[in-house]
Amino acid sequence: MRILKDFKMPNIKFKKIEMNEIPDIEKVKIDYDRVKEAEEKKNKKVGPYPATNYKTVKEIFVHSMQNYADNQLILQKPNHKEPYRRYTYKEFGEDVVGFGSKLIKMLPKNARVVIVSETTYDWYVSYMSLLCGAGIVVPVDKELPDNELENVINRAKATAVIYSERKKDSIKKIENNLATVKYLIEMDSEDHIVDKHMGMKYLIEEGKEIWNSGDTSYMDIQIDPEEFKMLIFTSGTTSKSKGVMLCNKNLAANINAVSEYVKLKESDGLVIASPVYYASANGSLISLLDRLFYSNQADLTMKVGASVAVARRGGASSTFDELNKYFTISGMPIASSYYWNSVHGRDLGEATFDKEGLYNMRMLAKNMIFLMKSIELGKEKYGLPKKEKREVTNFIR
Repeated sequence: MRILKDFKMPNIKFKKIEMNEIPDIEKVKIDYDRVKEAEEKKNKKVGPYPATNYKTVKEIFVHSMQNYADNQLILQKPNHKEPYRRYTYKEFGEDVVGFGSKLIKMLPKNARVVIVSETTYDWYVSYMSLLCGAGIVVPVDKELPDNELENVINRAKATAVIYSERKKDSIKKIENNLATVKYLIEMDSEDHIVDKHMGMKYLIEEGKEIWNSGDTSYMDIQIDPEEFKMLIFTSGTTSKSKGVMLCNKNLAANINAVSEYVKLKESDGLVIASPVYYASANGSLISLLDRLFYSNQADLTMKVGASVAVARRGGASSTFDELNKYFTISGMPIASSYYWNSVHGRDLGEATFDKEGLYNMRMLAKNMIFLMKSIELGKEKYGLPKKEKREVTNFIR
């Protein structure tokens, strides 16, 4: 049984060569090299991203813009009436550079900028512009009540707030109480600067003019991998939320780890575990899984999946269901135990007192191993189930 198996050379059969046919050996070698090259090329398509060792997010940004300029990056549906809008790496890169070029003219060095919005194209542009040198990004939960949003912005000592149209009323209610905020930037708005208020689209176009004039100061900014670049506030489920400082190296390490998912196609099983936050899995983990399962071109059919939730008290069942959904869209059997796969405890070592939880973990491991072994034997004897051509529909169309 293996979780990761070694690379296997292509299964190539050569014709039998007699001693008097020695000149043909060179031809056979050439054919072998050609088939090997084709096999390696095929394997590269299975996982779209090679293993990487980036030290900053800016390195990743530059690499992606240079290598995938015309590829589709983001697909966004503005509302249920409008069609999907497609953005390429090139379009995204131009908007990031434009926004960043303008922000560095407005903000002091290492200014903290809060982003509060739904997950939209403008959110990604804001996030990347800041990480690539425009400031320190402070992503905030869009569901926070107005008083908590005000508290987080003030505790972050933010110089600017970038917000979506849906958060406009909330920002209006609290703007006079934001002691350090000098700029309020509305996404998807072309409004010019009026007092503190301005539109993000307007700033992007202003920044593009700066860039096109030959001012490359934004992209010339050198990022220190160890420099503080992101401030994240914890959920505050059990006490007052805490600010967690992350550097570029932290973020790049996460992305480097995701690129290793090419190994997933070579594995027999996958275990996903998460603590519980507001009856849901860890937000960073969900972001990683979205990318892992959506971007992954590897066939995960019959690879065994198992999920585990760890909770102080409640929310384990909903988290367990949330994690299992990734397996069920990928043709992966789910390993189970004799109760839902959860363990209880908050502080280090407390889970060891959950005797039933530990029993379920042991049985989960045994059942998962049995499933992987059984599937391996089944594949050898019967092969994988034959797939039908998939027809994607939108409920009634």
